[in-house]
Amino acid sequence: MGVKFRGVVPPNPQSMRVDSLETVKRDMSANWNSRLAAKETFRLNIWQDEDDTEEDSDNMGISDPEIAKALDKWCRKAARK
Repeated sequence: MGVKFRGVVPPNPQSMRVDSLETVKRDMSANWNSRLAAKETFRLNIWQDEDDTEEDSDNMGISDPEIAKALDKWCRKAARK
């Protein structure tokens, strides 16, 4: 198993991904802070279909629908490359 370098994400998608992370951090609030304080390693997989927002889902939702839609669109395009 290895890693293949694909380059650097351009500034606009970088910004959208940072906005996604900030939204998730805000939504997780105390849970995020407690994991950081405990110095736990945890992985966030925040790529979601913009329509996959079931409350009983194990997926981490993005509460801002515009950011969710932009992230979904970008991820789908990136996966096709």
